[in-house]
Amino acid sequence: MKRSLSSTQFKSVLNNSTIKTINNLQFYYRASSEPKIGFIVGKKLGSSVERNQFKRKCRNLFLGMSNNLNECFSLIVWPKIPLCDIVGVANTFSLLNKKVRND
Repeated sequence: MKRSLSSTQFKSVLNNSTIKTINNLQFYYRASSEPKIGFIVGKKLGSSVERNQFKRKCRNLFLGMSNNLNECFSLIVWPKIPLCDIVGVANTFSLLNKKVRND
């Protein structure tokens, strides 16, 4: 996918980024030349259907968020609780959007 982080980009973002935790989702982000997204979603967090739906929803929200920002950044999303317990992913991304703008 053209919006996905490559392996080297993923490691770079994970090691050299700002970390924000909002509503049991941990976000790693840093400025980049184009908007890219990656995920850390293990099997313990839900079935493959739930994990893929979560990633699809996050990609869509990230695309909308990156269109509204003047700066491009790379983002890694890491849920800390099972996906069935996460409520309001859209609200969480809007809070992240506000925090990114303030940084």
